Amino acid sequence: GKGIDFSATAGTGTSELLADYEEGTWTPTIASNTGTITSYTSSGTYTKTGRLVTLILTFKITNNGTGAGFIKITNLPFNVVTGNSAGTGVEFATVGYQPIPYAISSTQINMFKYDWTYPGGLNHEFYVTISYQN
Repeated sequence: GKGIDFSATAGTGTSELLADYEEGTWTPTIASNTGTITSYTSSGTYTKTGRLVTLILTFKITNNGTGAGFIKITNLPFNVVTGNSAGTGVEFATVGYQPIPYAISSTQINMFKYDWTYPGGLNHEFYVTISYQN
């Protein structure tokens, strides 16, 4: 096949061919579980190496509206194998706490505050990194 062949190295894996690597940009869709976030800005980049996807995203809630519950991040560049994700983030502009993102389904990442409460608010700005298996 085409790709980088690691078959000369010792290992017991079923495949030693790295045939999938991609970098790009994406636009996350941000919503709240309860109520509606009225406006936000968002951007993101991704790196996919084999089945491992790493997302780096930023978003700012410019008008929280009636948003509550938790934050939903969708429009992912690649689907998630549910239960195989790890991430971290920081709320930068207002309070400075660490939110917890994790994949809840094949197409959605949920994000809570460190105490499992709603992390959003007016002018809250987030920087998030999460890796998951595709």
